[in-house]
Amino acid sequence: MLDKIGFENGLLIETICSTENPDGSPHSAPIGVKRAGMLLSIDKLFKDTITFENLVRSGYILINLLDDIETFYLATFSDLPREEYDKSYSTRIPPLRRSNAFIEAELVNFRDRDNFVSVELSISGILIRKMKPCFFTRCKHAVLESLIHATRVPVFRRIDPKEAGSLMKLILHYRDLVSRICPEEPYNRIMNGIVNRLRDTQI
Repeated sequence: MLDKIGFENGLLIETICSTENPDGSPHSAPIGVKRAGMLLSIDKLFKDTITFENLVRSGYILINLLDDIETFYLATFSDLPREEYDKSYSTRIPPLRRSNAFIEAELVNFRDRDNFVSVELSISGILIRKMKPCFFTRCKHAVLESLIHATRVPVFRRIDPKEAGSLMKLILHYRDLVSRICPEEPYNRIMNGIVNRLRDTQI
């Protein structure tokens, strides 16, 4: 099912995770979730967040997959109003009304990392609301930005070596990002290809 919606193994996607407050109301926050086989993981969940407190207490989380930037903006800075949730589903926490799909998950394990924890989740349910769900991932953005910069590097090597160096630093930054959050195919392969081609043509 995850493959059907484009959530490939090893891919980290930007989601809005909803957890249950002690009074039963939902709390939502933007969180990156990575697929690891049939499990999901959150690499960095800070201990001073409501999401952490709710997840540890209830052991349950609802992961909303969506590409609505306005909802991400609202969830980043404040609690989402009740009208942003869809109460027509029999989940413990109502999904966001703009979500294209959502995943119900339960806490399996977490590893303490000082100020944050790494969380492992098992999937208990998936519901697809849109035939081809859309969601945010930094992988495509990073590769696209690198490709754009790669067209400029050869030119700036001739006219402005300092600018060429700055562009290469950005490309290497994106390659490191892709190596951490993206699957090998096609993202890591393309990023390594970009870097190798630019190094091969370096004067």
